[in-house]
Amino acid sequence: MEVVERVVHVPVERTHTPRHREWPELLRELAVLLDSGRIYQRDLPHLGAALSLALAAYERHPTASTRA
Repeated sequence: MEVVERVVHVPVERTHTPRHREWPELLRELAVLLDSGRIYQRDLPHLGAALSLALAAYERHPTASTRA
């Protein structure tokens, strides 16, 4: 018997794009997943890059405030 590891990409259809009021809760959920170690380590570099892009876009927004 030979065990082979491979990556299988399964397309997932989104039911909807998150609405403006849903984003804060989704980001809080992501923070909880990161804090609890429930995000695969192999996914962290890609996630970090995406978060950096999102934060840069947020900071460029004319009405955004970095103060919560």
